[in-house]
Amino acid sequence: MFYLDNARIVAILAVITVHVSGDFLLVGEVGETSWWLANIIESATRWCVPVFVMISGALLLDPAKQESSSEFYKKRLRRVGLPLVFWSLFFLSWTAIRLWYAWGYVDFSLLLDSLLAGSPYYHLWYLYMVIFLYLFTPLLRLVVKQTSRHTLFFLTLLMFGLAALNTLIDTVFATNSDAFFLWFLSFIPYFLAGYLIKTDENHYSLALLVVALMGSIILTVLACFVGAYFFALEMGLYFYKYLSVTMIITSISVMYLLKKADFALISKASDKKMASLVFGVYLVHPFFIDIVAELTGTYQGTDSIAFILVTIVVVLIMSLLSVLLLSKTPLLNRTV
Repeated sequence: MFYLDNARIVAILAVITVHVSGDFLLVGEVGETSWWLANIIESATRWCVPVFVMISGALLLDPAKQESSSEFYKKRLRRVGLPLVFWSLFFLSWTAIRLWYAWGYVDFSLLLDSLLAGSPYYHLWYLYMVIFLYLFTPLLRLVVKQTSRHTLFFLTLLMFGLAALNTLIDTVFATNSDAFFLWFLSFIPYFLAGYLIKTDENHYSLALLVVALMGSIILTVLACFVGAYFFALEMGLYFYKYLSVTMIITSISVMYLLKKADFALISKASDKKMASLVFGVYLVHPFFIDIVAELTGTYQGTDSIAFILVTIVVVLIMSLLSVLLLSKTPLLNRTV
């Protein structure tokens, strides 16, 4: 089964792409070339986090797993607990250095606020979300075991509907105030969907999946423009949110396409090795994005797709090399 390793690899590429291109949306004028470029790229890659969650669901919700809750928690704590603490401290320190460089002083209240909000740096929210998702995994595994596939499918569909509605309300009324320990609730349907897709014996046509993917991406691109141009940027950005209606369709289509293309990208050994580095790459890559941004001055003033592609490649290579080094360093190897 190659597709789960493949999913990790393409998802981390998508994550880096999202984080590299995102500045164009925020600093560019709606409708100008650089904004459209970022809009298309973001619409085509925002499925990255849902795919990571679905990978976890595919691997962890199998009711046949012979594993006690205590064993499960020990494994997840070793895998996520230390990295969460280490990289939270690392990026809080990195933020302090950048604040000192920019302002000449450090406002520690900003650092404390970001930590209490569950987002010491913009990408680390995922760890704060997923650790609570893992906390409820033994219970969800029991639900999967005791529930028919038909019922589980409709339960997941209902949860997607409620999550999509909640996301829309949050956007329209600006009520996005959930505490970080509640974030995982919105991602439970993706978690369940990962298991359902893995165990789905239906063979959907490639044409159907491609049409669903491309249609949802095009709809996201156009809807984002309409929302941002005629209402406000935040209204347009709704369609990038992981639980917008269009992004749910995009994410599930991507996962099914990856399952259908179940072959090695390079070789089985190479894919497995690269997949094993993905977690570390996710943790460290914003540091290298910041370095590139500092060295090149700013993303503003360029609408070159070549610039974006080169930045993605540089960040990926530097992240992979650093994670390889960390993985071979005693003690630090436990942080990646």
